[in-house]
Order: sequence, then structure tokens, then C-alpha cells
Amino acid sequence: MDSEGVDVPVGCFHCEDAPCALVCPVRAIARNRETDAILIDSDVCIGCKQCITICPFAAIHVDIEKRIVYKCDLCQGEPECVKWCFTGALQYTATPEKSLDFKRRQTALLIGRATQTTRKLVP
Repeated sequence: MDSEGVDVPVGCFHCEDAPCALVCPVRAIARNRETDAILIDSDVCIGCKQCITICPFAAIHVDIEKRIVYKCDLCQGEPECVKWCFTGALQYTATPEKSLDFKRRQTALLIGRATQTTRKLVP
């Protein structure tokens, strides 16, 4: 049973050229080809924490007891944060192409709305 409190997802961006994977001295961090997620193999991780220092999003954390690092693994392609997000603000697409198309469409919509608002304000 979860204790009461606030759940705040700390999202890993699963970077295209993931710096955490590049600095890992034992190659414990790699991309999963099925989910496109950057994953940490806890059996290989030596807990050096180099990935923590290089992650630009502070998305990697330490399990002090196990002496390993961990981060979002997209819940094997079924992210719980997306399921629990009642506003629909979080979305997950399994393929990067769909994600990029979605981001481009959303950006175009935002620019279009901003342009319409600006036209209404300027006589």
C-alpha cells in the first residue's frame, strides 16, 4: 500500500544521444530497442554515479541500500505516470516518429494561437 502524499514523476527524456550512456564506464546504460527507453542494467551498474552528474534533467537517482542508480524505465512501455495523470497532460507514444510529429503539431498549434491573439491585439 502506498502511503499518502504527492506523487511527482521525475521524467527522463530518454535522450537521443543519452549522455548518461556515454559516460557509463561499464556500459550499464543502453537504449531498449522495443520501447526506445534508455535503461540502466542494475546487474551491471557499479554505482559510480557518473550518470547522475551528467544528466541535464536530474532524472537519475541513487538507491543507497543497493548501491546502484535508477531512473524512469517507462514501465516496460506502459508508463504508470501516464495512467495516473488525470488531466491528460502526460502522454506516451511508443515510436519516436509519432512523438516528434505530435510535438511539431502541438508547436504549430501554439504558434497559430499566439499569432491569432497578436492579430486581435494589434489594430
